[in-house]
Amino acid sequence: MFQKKRILSLIIVLSMILSLLVPLGNKVEASSFHDGDFYVDRDSIRFIQSNNPDINFGAYSNEDLYAYANPETFSAKAKSTWMWFRLKDANHNDVTGIKVSKIEIVQNGKVVARANEVESRSISGQYTTGNLEFINSFDNQNGDNLVDIVFYLGSREVARVRDFKLGVYTDPVVIRTYPSTIGVQRKKFALDIVTINLEDEDIVDAYLIDNAGNKITEIEKEIEDYNYGGIERNITYGISFLGDGYLIAEQEYRIIVTVNGEEIRNVDYSDYIWVSDECRVTTIINPRMPDLKFWVEGANLTNNGPYRLIIKQDDKITGELNDIEAYFNEETYEETILVPLGEEYFSKYGGMYSTELYNGSGELIHAFRFLEPVDDTSDIVDDVDPFEGYDVFEKMENVEPTKTWKIKFNMPLDFESINKSNVYVIEKNSGLSIDVSYEIESNDKIIALTPTNETFEVGRTYYLIIEGRVKSSNGNSLYKPVVIEFTIRD
Repeated sequence: MFQKKRILSLIIVLSMILSLLVPLGNKVEASSFHDGDFYVDRDSIRFIQSNNPDINFGAYSNEDLYAYANPETFSAKAKSTWMWFRLKDANHNDVTGIKVSKIEIVQNGKVVARANEVESRSISGQYTTGNLEFINSFDNQNGDNLVDIVFYLGSREVARVRDFKLGVYTDPVVIRTYPSTIGVQRKKFALDIVTINLEDEDIVDAYLIDNAGNKITEIEKEIEDYNYGGIERNITYGISFLGDGYLIAEQEYRIIVTVNGEEIRNVDYSDYIWVSDECRVTTIINPRMPDLKFWVEGANLTNNGPYRLIIKQDDKITGELNDIEAYFNEETYEETILVPLGEEYFSKYGGMYSTELYNGSGELIHAFRFLEPVDDTSDIVDDVDPFEGYDVFEKMENVEPTKTWKIKFNMPLDFESINKSNVYVIEKNSGLSIDVSYEIESNDKIIALTPTNETFEVGRTYYLIIEGRVKSSNGNSLYKPVVIEFTIRD
């Protein structure tokens, strides 16, 4: 797979007298891999997201593939987060069979985020990071960034999502609002707002405006306000219209959010609310046995009863409830139907069942299957070796907390390649890196690596990782990446 033109050697100098030789050479791209692996032709296959920020994708050409992901907007102040991916091809089919152990987000050749721990579900083409850690700054700190999402199995790149659009912000912004539709029959509704970069003491207001810019709603009550890790603040308000004349079917109103009296940007794909005259269920609460309830929320429910609920098992009607009325929940500001269900409504208590809800006009407005069995095979997590393809050195025990690692090369180094993207230390349990400082010694051939707080944490286990992107001053890349596991003595 590799052609050797010049051989470098890497020596890891430990506190005890120890020399370990690692060959380096010119790096050559591979177009396919070994038998039994998922084959990737990097010249023709690309995983590409469209430019649509709500991640409704379209193919650019016959060769283009893309991905779903969540979330796609981050605070530039965050140190770490999570992220979920699902790979799709141009025909919206799942791309499966790719096992993944690490994910990097790369912008203009710079690693801006890295997840050293990934739940890889290659059978369904889904991947969830543990701690996706922000390593370097994004180019745009208040807007969209085009990045590559790079998937690795050990040291080997197995897939790449190109030109993926991520929003990154230091300013306070709204990243999501709910609902997108409200009913004409109720002047009051709940408005959920998700923001980033707000402080707890910031004063938030939210309201709707009409086409002329007039304020047409006001806050009646705060239902909920909580903060995730000091970065994401979620607020739910009980909102009421200032008059009946605004409840017009098919009318659309813009949501305005202010912080300390100043309007902030809404970077969600839609910052409007649509008014509907349809009787509809918008939220379904899936019950669990034995506390079994039929519980839905929606729009225009309170004036369209009485409702009839049919319960089925194995396509046979096992229960029927009539004269059900919806009500407006004064605590949550939601139009709700809540019906307790007893064992007598089921021929097989605890088994899968379905429900059908009909309004007072006999129209079916809801059909849903509850307690449906899950195909567990799609949720199988791959057993992967995160250091497959690395030169794994023997684990070091009882290492001094004040240890300075010295990494010696036999040729001068390219200083630009010595950074926290390519040479770093991660804590084993969290997968998060620790801050380290670098010093170049001995004719530019030695890196001295020290934790910035001058000590490793007692009893912790770490990995020192040297990626293949490390280069010599004449441009040769490290032939094989290196990992050393070490535990700090008590």
